[in-house]
Amino acid sequence: MTKRSFFLYFLVNLYGILWSQPTNSYLNDVVLAPPSSSSIGKFVDIPVNAHTGVPKIGVPIYTLQEGPLQLAISLNYHASGIKLQELSSWIGLGWALNAGGIVSRTILGLADEDITGGYWHTGSTLTDDNQGAVNVGESVKDGEPDLFSFSFPGYGGKFILDKNHQPVLIPDQDISLSVDFDVTTNKFIRFTFIDPEGKKFIFGSPEGLNNRSGVDSIKATSGFVNKFLPYQDQAWNLMEIKTSDNKYKISFEYHSDTYSYRSSASYNLDIVNCTSQVGAGSSEASGSGGLLHTLSDGRQYYTMINTFSGRRLRRINRACLISHDLLAFG
Repeated sequence: MTKRSFFLYFLVNLYGILWSQPTNSYLNDVVLAPPSSSSIGKFVDIPVNAHTGVPKIGVPIYTLQEGPLQLAISLNYHASGIKLQELSSWIGLGWALNAGGIVSRTILGLADEDITGGYWHTGSTLTDDNQGAVNVGESVKDGEPDLFSFSFPGYGGKFILDKNHQPVLIPDQDISLSVDFDVTTNKFIRFTFIDPEGKKFIFGSPEGLNNRSGVDSIKATSGFVNKFLPYQDQAWNLMEIKTSDNKYKISFEYHSDTYSYRSSASYNLDIVNCTSQVGAGSSEASGSGGLLHTLSDGRQYYTMINTFSGRRLRRINRACLISHDLLAFG
């Protein structure tokens, strides 16, 4: 069956409910990325250059040199504007600390590694028929891979992991990427990028270890519909930069950082039965938020409670064991 015929078949045979795959199937709602990773992600989504019209606004702090390795530390402001519900990072609204790097992801549907129906487990079993569309719409199977973003000195972009667990860079770049995954715990251990000079940028856990000391997780609660997002790995911080011969190294230390924040929830309007006896096009509305708020004029809205459990940069070390305190917050 061709894609066109499948699409027509899907439209004609969809009866009773209008389905759409939400950004996050655990909550049937959008889960905002933590402020720490979203502030850096803006520089990947909208690069600072003449083509995008975003000016370069930054405050240089220090340049760390260790052999051929160089790390420029600065505060950068992204002048694309402040978006609705955008949260402030621990540096400030619109600001990001450029002192290393991060790999973050947006869960599309279910997490790729979800054993109940994530893309890794169902991507090769999707069918282009009505039942296949229903399985995706009801989150029985995941219809697309999660989208990962990365940023480290000199490079930035996105990638996905295909159904064979292999990374695909978007767009393709002259760097290699390997992914270490623990099948026992069903968790990502580390992401390792290698640039054309052989320098290695290691995220999540230091090379040779499995302590996940650089992983950020987030959970969300949506009590109105009795749903919740369990803790999911959302970001992997830069742990090490190494030369190809491992002679020089810059490493990063983090301390725990846990906090909660609220975000507005969607208000969904679902078509229940197009041929119902109570009238064609009858509908039901349901909020998907954790808390119900009522304004003075009677209008209501819902919010979700997001809990972030992650890391905040504390110290940057060189291979010669000379340490540099970065910022003394907490």
